[in-house]
Parts: sequence; structure tokens; C-alpha cells
Amino acid sequence: MAPILVMAALLAADVTPTGAASECPTSPPAAAAQRRSLAKEWFSRAEAAESAGSAALAVKAYACSLKMVPHPSSAFNMARLAEKAGDFEMALTGYRSYLKLTPEAPDRVEVQARVAELDKRAAAVRDGQAAVDSAAAAPAEPPPAESPTPPPAEPAVAGLSSAPVAEPAPAASAGARAAPWIIAATAAAALGSALALNVVARSNMTNCRSQATRNDLDTARQSCDKAKLAAYGSYGLFAVSGIALAVDIGLIWNRPSAPVQTVALSVIPGGGSLSALLRF
Repeated sequence: MAPILVMAALLAADVTPTGAASECPTSPPAAAAQRRSLAKEWFSRAEAAESAGSAALAVKAYACSLKMVPHPSSAFNMARLAEKAGDFEMALTGYRSYLKLTPEAPDRVEVQARVAELDKRAAAVRDGQAAVDSAAAAPAEPPPAESPTPPPAEPAVAGLSSAPVAEPAPAASAGARAAPWIIAATAAAALGSALALNVVARSNMTNCRSQATRNDLDTARQSCDKAKLAAYGSYGLFAVSGIALAVDIGLIWNRPSAPVQTVALSVIPGGGSLSALLRF
């Protein structure tokens, strides 16, 4: 499950008042009067959306009003609602715009403290995503090189000394035979844990949406944070399972006498499955 933010999911919905433009203009009009008119219109939409409990739509409308005419009220309201919804990047943008537009703001110290705290939280989210991406992109360990097959010994001829006959290679040790099974078990365990975390993430995400709908934004943000942590953990375990499976296939491929014929990882709705075809 790709990491999911409440703001990203809700901003995708196109909910606008009847008869009004559904999208914010891509660029502010050249005429100052028209820019001010659009800024007031989108600010009113934002207030109406906030009163109706639609934080995502309100953030979108405040952002459009700020785009038309930079105003500290638009910036602060956008940041406040984005922070409650868990969109730290949008909240940082709004608070920084507010401080820039109001250098002598009476609450400047408090807002600066919020910016510092949100910057840390946003960095933690970015670092967690980077770690998951790095684990997923890690190359699989290459299979061990195959030993060259010794040439067959020449047959002995009567009256002549014969060349020594090469002794057969010793059978694989019990540890070498068990290695593919151990790695397969590790892959299966990682996959099972990843699926369990994925279920937890989905459950928390459902709670987050439900709480956001009821305008319980603080509780919704906590549920969203839990969903993100569980989702990142499941992505990491999926990557570990995939890497272990690749290593296991490499070992099996280079052991013709191994009892496992094929091993496959299948993706199914809501997770995946690990299967093996045995040969005895």
C-alpha cells in the first residue's frame, strides 16, 4: 500500500458550490481588481467549507485565495487546517508565508516554534519514505559462482600406468541443503508480517477518514500517523521478503539436485502469497 496522506486523498475530490468554477486559476489574472475579487471569492468558499467540516476543501480554497492575493489570514488559516489534517508540507508553506507577510505578527514566536516542530515531523516522514525506497531498490545478492566441472579421467591401458581417477565431489552438507529452506522461511515470515502491518495500516486509515468526516481532526491525525508508520513498516518487510526470495531462487537455480523445483511470489488483492513446487 503506497503511503497515504489524508490531504492527498481528500484533495483529489472535486467538491465545489453549484455554479462556481471548480478549479483554481492556473495563474492570477493581470488585473488587480480581478485578482482581489477572486481572492475574496475563494476565501469565502474556504470559510464555508471549514464551517461544513470539510478541512481538505477549505485548505484548497485558502491556498487559491493566497495564490490570487497573498494575505496573512489566508496563509495562517491554510496552515492551521493543513496541520490538523496531517499535511505537514502544506502547513509549513502556509506558516512561512504568514511570517513573511506579517513580519511584526504578535504571535510570531509561537508560529516560529510550530514551524520548527513541523519541519522535524516532515523530515521524519521524508526519511522514512526514503528508507523504504532504498530498501526496495537494493539489488539482490548475486548467486554463488559455479565451480568448473573436472575433466573425466582417462581409462587405464594394460601395461601402462594409468592417470589417477578423480574422486567424486562430496555430497552437499546438511547446512547447504537446508539453506534454501531457511531463506524461504525468512521470506515467508517477512511477507506474513508485511501483510499483517498492511491490514493494520488500512484499519487506521479507515479510522482516520471516519474521524475526519466527523470533524475530529486531532484524533484523525493520530490515526493517520499510525497508518503511515504501519504502511512504511509493511513496505520494508515486503522488500525484505522480495530480496530473500531472490537470494533463495539464486541458490536453488545453482543446485540441480535441490528438492525445490520452483518458488513464486504472487501478488493478490490486499497482499501476496509465496508458493513452491516440490520434487522428490
